[in-house]
Amino acid sequence: MKTIKVNKTNIVNSINKIVFNKSLVRSYLRGEITKEQLELKGIKFAKPI
Repeated sequence: MKTIKVNKTNIVNSINKIVFNKSLVRSYLRGEITKEQLELKGIKFAKPI
């Protein structure tokens, strides 16, 4: 039987990053920050078809 070792610090860091990115996108939708500022933080939008 294989045992899977879970690194809890990596999971917590990933969740924190997701929450932070979500708040950045929300502020972009409200018009508080620009698209360029999001791209500097590493968030890219998909190109429409």
